Amino acid sequence: MTDFFLKNKNRIGYVLYGIILFMTLLYIMFPSETLKDYIQASVQAGSPGVSIGMEKASLSFPLGLKLKGVDCRIREFPEETAFMAEKVIIRPKLWSLLGKNHEYGFYCEAYDGTITGFVHIIKNGRAPSLSLSAEFEDIQIKPDSRLPAAIKDSLKGALAGNVTYNGAGLSDPDENGKASLTLSGGSVDFSIPFLNIDVIDLKEAVIKAELKGQNLSISDVNIKGDEFLGRASGTISLKDPLNKSRLNLKCSIEPTTAFLQGSDNTGRTALVQASTDGGFKLAITGALEKPVFQLD
Repeated sequence: MTDFFLKNKNRIGYVLYGIILFMTLLYIMFPSETLKDYIQASVQAGSPGVSIGMEKASLSFPLGLKLKGVDCRIREFPEETAFMAEKVIIRPKLWSLLGKNHEYGFYCEAYDGTITGFVHIIKNGRAPSLSLSAEFEDIQIKPDSRLPAAIKDSLKGALAGNVTYNGAGLSDPDENGKASLTLSGGSVDFSIPFLNIDVIDLKEAVIKAELKGQNLSISDVNIKGDEFLGRASGTISLKDPLNKSRLNLKCSIEPTTAFLQGSDNTGRTALVQASTDGGFKLAITGALEKPVFQLD
């Protein structure tokens, strides 16, 4: 074998040079508009309810796609961006390309943070299903974030954690998934003030949830703030569109000493009067787009 390489080193060198030159020219001259059109058509064919736009699409070394300025929208709400990413890099698992089920790793820069993970596309004769695993780090939710109003008007802070999902969408009765997320240094805003309180500042909120079918079971939400401590659990019955999803949540909230010793106002007085043993219980029902708060 060594003799073969020594005798043919010049030819091998020319072949390697040709391969490197070809790959370089391919990456430099690859038609971005053609690639953008192909990606958009593929997303539309696989998910008719979703539209995707992007500023630029190109190849990424080694063997990947780089998308810049990605704007994802739900067709029922085209005026709102559902997800925005500054940059997305997608790389296929080479061995998976040999079969009908393909697996891709991805890296995404969005909302001043990163999302990494993989997605496995499974074609089984019906609509393709997904197996997704994603890790979120330092995702900033702000009033000016390009997110649906229902999210950015209710939550603010830095999001981190992980999510898994298996299924083909809301119409799949066998879909399932898990989430473990932490919201830090932010707040929860109430669209309709409760006991004259319209915002709760948070040091940290830890959320654990599990998806089975169209039911999202929230096993535990642990809330820590300067003025409130609390826990919540319950279910969300998912609907299409998502803003019609039904809430059935139970919360227990305990005001801290800092809140009770603060300057007197109507909100504090009403909360103290509603409290039992230093805290109170709250039921959250109604639709996601218009929740109803009631003392339990």
